[in-house]
Amino acid sequence: EDLSARDVAFDTSLPVGVMIEVPSVGFAVDELSAEVDFFSVGTNDLSQYFFAAARDAAGVSGLADVRRPAFLRLLKQIVADVRARGKWAGMCGEMAGDARLLPLTLGLGLDEISAAAAAVPSLKEKISKLSAGACEELLARAAACRTVEEVEALLARAESRGDDQPLLDPKLIILGGGAESKAEAIRELIDELHVSGRTGDRDRLEEAVWAREATYSTGLGHGFAVPHCKTDAVAADTLAVLRLGRAVEWGALDGEPVRVVILMAMRESGDAAARHLRVFARLARRLMDEEFRGRVSGAEDVQELFDYLSAELGTEA
Repeated sequence: EDLSARDVAFDTSLPVGVMIEVPSVGFAVDELSAEVDFFSVGTNDLSQYFFAAARDAAGVSGLADVRRPAFLRLLKQIVADVRARGKWAGMCGEMAGDARLLPLTLGLGLDEISAAAAAVPSLKEKISKLSAGACEELLARAAACRTVEEVEALLARAESRGDDQPLLDPKLIILGGGAESKAEAIRELIDELHVSGRTGDRDRLEEAVWAREATYSTGLGHGFAVPHCKTDAVAADTLAVLRLGRAVEWGALDGEPVRVVILMAMRESGDAAARHLRVFARLARRLMDEEFRGRVSGAEDVQELFDYLSAELGTEA
């Protein structure tokens, strides 16, 4: 109004937004949506006012912890209200730039997060390895906790076990692979893990797979092979499936060439040893069943095979 009154030209399409830095604004999204184009949550100020714990007051500043379940519930409500009104939602503040809290931040369903320039590359790398759906589920579990310690335990388990990514993903199923040897088949699967963000160190992952192969052949017979390893070269426990256009020699137990390769790469940290054994044992048992082998070998498309394996492997996948 001031610029118009002084006949100063300005861009009338310039988007105008509001920072949500006090709880009262968080509960006024409905009214404010009629006036603004976007909202940005400022977690530093919002947390200190929400907890009545000033950041410069040493005796109480520690109470303003963004990991507290009550604060996570507030964030969920704010973003849901913004979304319900068709507005853009962002976040700035220390929470937005904290890589360990990314699963919680992404679980909110924000359009954008703001962080220091130096942190952007590492944040982008971690985001590329996270599943939005899994982050949303993790946030829901965290918001239902009672203490910061419980939330921290959830984050630690997700970090160590890769809970932010499912064991099996349609993107990790390749039908009609062109590999013409055992080595090419293993490399094709590892390349797919790299493309999908499951590994940033293909060579280290491949070394782990071949170390297992050097002990005994993973060709289990009937045209199936299950190369497997435990290594933190993968960001999350992973099953990847490659169905070859032409069977390749694998040194299988029954002497038959292999056409279906199921790579199982599990992280070393956390309870990986126990999960590795559970998944491998279940998969090996299913491969003894002729119907299972037939369904895997004959699935017409990726989604059909993904749905079938998810159902057959149960909660493991």
